[in-house]
Amino acid sequence: MNITKQQRKNMQIFNHNFINYFAKKFNKIINRNSLEAHEIAKKIKRKRYVEILSCYEFCEKNEWFGRDAGATDRDVRIRLGYNDMNEVRPRITELLQMKYLEVIDNISENGRRVRACCITDAGAEFLKFNRM
Repeated sequence: MNITKQQRKNMQIFNHNFINYFAKKFNKIINRNSLEAHEIAKKIKRKRYVEILSCYEFCEKNEWFGRDAGATDRDVRIRLGYNDMNEVRPRITELLQMKYLEVIDNISENGRRVRACCITDAGAEFLKFNRM
C-alpha cells in the first residue's frame, strides 16, 4: 500500500489536531490534580516546620542534650524519632533561609563541625499561629 505525500500530510495534521484536542481536554484535570497534590505537599511541609520549631523551642527551654542553647540537625532527628537525616535537614535549611532559625554555634559531632541552631522571634511567632 503506497501512501501519497498528500495522504501522509493529512495524517500528520490529523494526529497533531487529535493530540492537541485531548491535551486541552485533559489539561484541566491534570492541572487540578497537580494543584491538589501541591496543597497536600504544602500541608505536610508546614506540619514538619511546626514539628521542628517545636523541637527547638523544647530544647531551648529544657537545655536538652546538655548544651546551654541550640540543637544540631541530628539532635532534632533523634528528638522527633526520624530514621533519616534527610527528613529534617532540608526543612531546617529552609527554616534558616526564612529566618525562623539562626545558627548560634558550630560544634564538633562525630569528628565533624556541625551547626547548632536556635529558634528566632519570627520562628516563635510562626509556631504560635501554626501550632496544631
